[in-house]
Amino acid sequence: MGLGIIALIIGLGAAGAGAYVGFATNGLPVALPGSLAGASPEAIAIVMLISGAITMVLGAASIFRANDY
Repeated sequence: MGLGIIALIIGLGAAGAGAYVGFATNGLPVALPGSLAGASPEAIAIVMLISGAITMVLGAASIFRANDY
């Protein structure tokens, strides 16, 4: 159950960061680490929102399954 709560918090943080990147940047490419080319803020925001949502769903499922035992 504890890991499910942690997953919910991490997923909420990722979704919030994705929304921040999507709304706060003004169209400039976001620098990626290494030798990767810069990506558009919209693409970064969508990926972060989707990964955060998936993490939150997995955390909720973990909490739900922990209550079965």
